Amino acid sequence: MIIKVKEQFITCDNNIEKITDSIDEILNRENEIGIDFIVDGITIKEDLGIYLTERLAVTKEIEVITLTVQQLVQDTINSAFTYLKNGTPHIRRMASEFEMKPSAITWQSLNELFEGLYWLIDSMEKMNTLKSLEIIVNNYPAWNQYAQVTYNLIPIIKELDTALRNKNNRRISRILAKEIVPAFEIMANILYGLISFSVKM
Repeated sequence: MIIKVKEQFITCDNNIEKITDSIDEILNRENEIGIDFIVDGITIKEDLGIYLTERLAVTKEIEVITLTVQQLVQDTINSAFTYLKNGTPHIRRMASEFEMKPSAITWQSLNELFEGLYWLIDSMEKMNTLKSLEIIVNNYPAWNQYAQVTYNLIPIIKELDTALRNKNNRRISRILAKEIVPAFEIMANILYGLISFSVKM
């Protein structure tokens, strides 16, 4: 079994634990994050260990696509800011449509919003697991404020889901306009302060 990380090639036993340990060791040493795995030329989206469970005996090479921790932080902040900034006018429009008569497109937009909200929470939680985040982000108190506002989306999502299940369109409209839009505006403003000089290189 050959493992390729950037320009490094290492030989490893066909053992899932040894493979993942070897990859983690290299990534930790290089201060990088594995963002994709290419196994024998095929990019996989599932967990590497699960993927290898049934294919270990026939796997010959694993290539790990990496980002530096700094790049990951920058990309996450940029992506979240773009989503928040672009999403706010759509949510305002959606709120108006739920106040009147939502179309099929409006309902689809609401489903996409749920996905976006979960992505914001998940990406923030992943950032918070980075041991070096405090020294990478220039304004760590501002990042903590962003994280808190993001966590506060969780009860709002539950409230929105309840309104959806009860088919209470007016309640959905109020939650979108009065809770999600203000949260998005606060979050975008915080990230705007981080976006230009967000990481120490």
